[in-house]
Amino acid sequence: MSDTPRIEVTVAAPIETVWSVLRDPELIARWHGWECDELAEEIRTIYLNGVTADPDTYTLELSEGDRFTLHEVTGGVLVRITRAPRDPESDWAAYYDDINEGWWTFLQQLRFAAERHGMAERRTMYLEGQLLEPEPVVDLAGLGAAALRPAGTAYTATAPTGDALAGTVWARGERQLVLTVDGWGDGLLVLAEQPVTPAPAQWRRDGAAHHLRAGCRRVRGADRALDRVVGEARRADPPVTVGQCPPPALAAAAPSRRPPAGARTATRREVVAAPASRCRRRAPRT
Repeated sequence: MSDTPRIEVTVAAPIETVWSVLRDPELIARWHGWECDELAEEIRTIYLNGVTADPDTYTLELSEGDRFTLHEVTGGVLVRITRAPRDPESDWAAYYDDINEGWWTFLQQLRFAAERHGMAERRTMYLEGQLLEPEPVVDLAGLGAAALRPAGTAYTATAPTGDALAGTVWARGERQLVLTVDGWGDGLLVLAEQPVTPAPAQWRRDGAAHHLRAGCRRVRGADRALDRVVGEARRADPPVTVGQCPPPALAAAAPSRRPPAGARTATRREVVAAPASRCRRRAPRT
């Protein structure tokens, strides 16, 4: 991988609209991460404190060196994140690849929120499991066949609960699968696997050292996690439950009881696996 990886997505929206969802904290909260007590603080830290924003060139330089740039292209706006180089002395060095995956997830959430829901408010549920055996999480979730389909095509699947899932393959990444779910109020499902870090095991206090030694990819209790997601998604107003980092995780977001005026939909449900929000994760002490 490049020393400065690029993560990109094309959003079918005017460039001024996309810029606004990078600068307005209330709008950022509708695509970045998932709900937790620390989300507002995280947004301020990442997108407001110490940043350099140039609305003329649509460039946003974050305090730690990651850079957003917007580019008008056929079909919308290309949103590009250029990562700062990995700093082996940083407390976050062991999480560098996780953050790459997280940015990829969040850009897909941004695209989904902008294109399908007019940046309507969302509520999220976060679930996680420990990787133990070499069986892909998509198979455990009953989505192995969907994972083989190209983006933009329809899929149908049966969850471990017996519930029928149907929608479109929204996007596919090296470690992530993103699906829309029609029956969840046009929701979004993201399944992700945590990268294996090359960092020394003692750098990580979140269980990744076990993952590194075992070198395996199964989520313990992934079927139970999906059971819970499906159960909550069936309800009109599901309660919000937030788990602990690290990923992989499953998170479900349901519509706010009071969607903003002018939103294109009054019901929005999402299911998100969010692998790298700094929300709920603290850098290891040295």
